[in-house]
Amino acid sequence: MLEKIIVDWESEWKKVRKLGGGAQGTTYLLASLHDPSQLSVLKTLNNAKSEQARLRFQREILSLIELSRLTTSVPKVIAHSVETADKPFFVMEFVLGNTLQDYVSERGTLSLEESLFFCRQLCETLKTAHRVPILHRDLKPDNIIIKDGDQPKLVLVDFGLAFISTSPVTETKDTFRNRFLLLPEMASGGQDKRDYRSDLTSVVALFYFCLSGRNPEQLMDASGLKPHRSHPLRIAGLDQKSLQHVSWLTFFDKGFEYKVEDRFQSIDEMQHEIDTIGTYVHRSKAVTIEQAAGDAISQLRARNHRQFWIDEHKPKLEVFWRKLHQYFDSHSQKAIGFKISSFTGGPASPVANFDSQFAGGFLFFVENFNPTACIRYSVGFLDRQVAVFVGMHSSASNHGFYTDPKEVVHWRIVAKGSVDDLTSIELSDLDDWISDAITESLTWVADTINGSDSPMHGT
Repeated sequence: MLEKIIVDWESEWKKVRKLGGGAQGTTYLLASLHDPSQLSVLKTLNNAKSEQARLRFQREILSLIELSRLTTSVPKVIAHSVETADKPFFVMEFVLGNTLQDYVSERGTLSLEESLFFCRQLCETLKTAHRVPILHRDLKPDNIIIKDGDQPKLVLVDFGLAFISTSPVTETKDTFRNRFLLLPEMASGGQDKRDYRSDLTSVVALFYFCLSGRNPEQLMDASGLKPHRSHPLRIAGLDQKSLQHVSWLTFFDKGFEYKVEDRFQSIDEMQHEIDTIGTYVHRSKAVTIEQAAGDAISQLRARNHRQFWIDEHKPKLEVFWRKLHQYFDSHSQKAIGFKISSFTGGPASPVANFDSQFAGGFLFFVENFNPTACIRYSVGFLDRQVAVFVGMHSSASNHGFYTDPKEVVHWRIVAKGSVDDLTSIELSDLDDWISDAITESLTWVADTINGSDSPMHGT
């Protein structure tokens, strides 16, 4: 069912009670005038006179609309006001259940099995969101509802601070104060408020909350200790000296690193680490702790050897990536007649053994028109070399940006070589493939506007 654009919500619903409120908006429980048993949720904007607040509110509506078409793990928008409304609002479906905050508070802590069950659900939801790309940026127990049913299901709510690549809102001077976990990159003046890895860190924090019943609050306390070290984590059912327990502490060591680049770099990486640790939990009792420890040490050495090599060359790669982003931007600005929005982060190339280190892209769209094209690029390590991949999206939606993450297609490798060879390359030598990628994307948009249904082609 498509969402409706209406002038007045009171013509169809009546307020039952206030549900909550914050700096951005206030929510109320509604009942249908036609069938009082049909409940919905109304959200209104607190400061309708602020242009910045109105843009954020519109961004929240678009985020929910986009994601609800891709996953059932966010509430559906039923109706919303026009952008120029004096009192902006939207009505969404009512999700029956407790918040994760209440659920854990009632139990004190959760088992490792249940905590992992919730963590994996949240990872899948964020995978879908980040592919759009939409960043939530306010993940906390109060913003997660455990939907009632035979099988508990997490539903992610409150996208008031979400970021969509098409958003014009500038946020450098803003501070996103999440009392559950205040991340340094979200402080005033931070340049990384649009980094999807911040969402990953919040997932680690939520996993920790489920196991401990504590809010991490910050990545490091005054003594330089991380949350699970400042208040020693004891996982129910595990011996503190066991390999499993020690491995989980190491997992949180990485997840709570102060620098974004030292934390988990992708959901896939984090899930792989979770699965790797999980293998020691489910292995046969015939396997001794010494054998399991030996396997773990061998894997750790292999992983660390590669990580040391990556860490050694990563600074050079970052310099190259920044130049590439600027170069791409300068070419994109020549696309007269199209609005352009750049972004960093997002999914890497789906090529096996590729460690994406830096990713970004450019979104092309025409104001008041639906068609959109997107170029993505990803720079990272492939085997023992550096590689650059470029991919393209194409789609049309009611809100001017692509809706299906499966449309991340046409990945192609455009450069590959040693670290020194690639980072010393003259960017002017890349003119052809940058220009081709931009031209092909814009041609697709123009053809769609003119009525052509032919898809964008790629190599």
